[in-house]
Amino acid sequence: MKSLNIDANTGVASTPLSLLIDRVELTNYQGKVQDIFPVVATVSIIESLYSPSLLFELGIKDQSNLIEDLPIIGQEKITIIARRKGLNELEEREIQLTFFVTEIPSYSRGENNNEQLYVIKGISEFAFKNSFMTICRSYREPSSTEIQKIFVNDLKLEEDKFNVLGNDLSKSKGVINIQRPLAAAEFFKQAAYDDKGSPFFLFQTLNGNVNFISLSKLVSAQENPQYGKDFFVSKIGNKRPGTQEEYTETSKNIIKLGSKLNLTKYKQAAAGAFASENNFLDWSDKTYQPKIYDFDADIDREASTLDQQKVFSEQFTINNLSLNKIPTSHSEYLSVNKQAFTEFDNYGASQGKSRFKTNAYHALLETFTHDIRLPGDLQLNAGRKIRINFPKAKDPATLSQADLTDELISGLFIITSCSHSIEGGKYFCDLRIKRDSFGIDLEAEEVI
Repeated sequence: MKSLNIDANTGVASTPLSLLIDRVELTNYQGKVQDIFPVVATVSIIESLYSPSLLFELGIKDQSNLIEDLPIIGQEKITIIARRKGLNELEEREIQLTFFVTEIPSYSRGENNNEQLYVIKGISEFAFKNSFMTICRSYREPSSTEIQKIFVNDLKLEEDKFNVLGNDLSKSKGVINIQRPLAAAEFFKQAAYDDKGSPFFLFQTLNGNVNFISLSKLVSAQENPQYGKDFFVSKIGNKRPGTQEEYTETSKNIIKLGSKLNLTKYKQAAAGAFASENNFLDWSDKTYQPKIYDFDADIDREASTLDQQKVFSEQFTINNLSLNKIPTSHSEYLSVNKQAFTEFDNYGASQGKSRFKTNAYHALLETFTHDIRLPGDLQLNAGRKIRINFPKAKDPATLSQADLTDELISGLFIITSCSHSIEGGKYFCDLRIKRDSFGIDLEAEEVI
C-alpha cells in the first residue's frame, strides 16, 4: 500500500486524503522486529466514547510468506508510525501507537496461490494486560480517583496519559470484588456524575491518552470548543486544483452519508429522556422514597446541551399530558443503605443521587445520529465537537443565500466514534456523530 499525493521527505499532503505511514513494525514473540508496511492493504484505528481502549485492525496482502517466516503466532506487537502536514500548515501532525495482537480472525486465498489474505486485530497494551489480571480491594474515593488508580497502578498506564475533565461528585465506600480492572473501571464509571448530573465517558484517543470526561464538558463551548471546520454535504468544489483553497474546500466535504437518524421520541421516552419515576428503598431503616424526574425542571439546557433547544414539543400530548409529565414512561428501582457506613455513602446511595439525570443525558444524546465519511484528519477524535451543514432539499434557485441550510438536522454534534481508515493509500475518517438537541426552537410560534 502506498501513501498517495504526499512528499515522503516532508510529510506534506497535497490532498486531505493523504497520510504518510513511515513504518508498520511487527515485533514477534522472539523480539524480532520487521517493517511489514509493504504487505499492508488496509489500516483501521477506532476510537470510541464507549471503549476505554483504541481498537486496531490490519488487512494483510501477503506474497512473501510472512506468516511463516517471522512467524506470526498471535503473540505480537504492532507499532504504527505516521505523520501528515497539509499545504501551508505550520505544524506536522503525527502518531506513534503500539498495539498488542488479540486475534487473527480470518485467512483466505484467491485464485492466485502465491497470495494470502488475513486480518490482524489488536488493542492497547493496558487493555491487553487487563485480560491477565484481577483486582480486589476496598475503595472510598470518587470514581475518577479510583479509575485513575486502576489505570496507573494496576494497568501501568503512564500517569500523564490519564486525563480527567469534569467535577466528579460521586463518592462512596465499598469493596471491589474479584474482577478484571477494566470491569471495575466500568463499575465506577456508571456511578460517576458531575455538578450538572451528566454522566462521564471513559475512552482513549489517537494521541494515546485515556480520558475520563463528563458529557457536560464535551458539549461545553469553553471546555471543548468547536472543531475548526464546518462540514458540508454535497458541496461542489470550484477552486483551482493544487491550491491551498482547493485543499481547504475538499477537507470540508462529506464524502459519504449513510445515517440511521434514530429520531424517535418513543424510545427516548422509554429510556428516561423526558420523565421518569425513580424509587429508592433504604434497607437500613426500611424507608421508601420516590423521585420524579422532569426534563423542564431538572435539565439545564443552556449549560449542558449542544444547541440549548428543547427536543420535544409540549403541544403533542398523551392523555392530555406532555412527555415530561409522564414519569411512568421509565420506572427504575434502586436499593440504598444509607447507614452502611458512617460519613460515607455506599455504592447504591451514591448512584441514587444522580441516576435519573445520567439516564436522561444518555437518552437525550440519541436525538440525532449520523454516520459519515470525511477526508482523513488526525485531529478528528472521539469527544470532539463538530458542525455539520445539510442543504435544504429544495431548488437552491428558489432560496436566498441565508436560507440554504436545513436548520433542523444541521448543527453541532459530538463525535462518539471515529475509525481512522487507510484504504488503497487514501485516508478517511468514518464518524458516528450524535446530538442531544435541535437547532430550531420548537417553542416558537412559527418554526418554519
